[in-house]
Amino acid sequence: MTKPINIQDLLPLLRDGWVAMNSNHNWYWFIRKPKIMKYNPIRWTMLKESPYNRLSLSAFNIAPVEDWTQSLIEVKNER
Repeated sequence: MTKPINIQDLLPLLRDGWVAMNSNHNWYWFIRKPKIMKYNPIRWTMLKESPYNRLSLSAFNIAPVEDWTQSLIEVKNER
């Protein structure tokens, strides 16, 4: 098993957008700022979702945060 990485270490490698962890400890990258939708399951999502607007980061062993509702981070990389 590999050591979990901190989400902050992964941010420089990502496109501009947003990252957030859902209640099931899975991290996702979003092209636009997501909101918490209160349907089952409760999770971060966008109203107009498509396969190009959200990307699972499950290929990385990212450490979970204590409160997933506070996990939203804006990704801004200078190009």
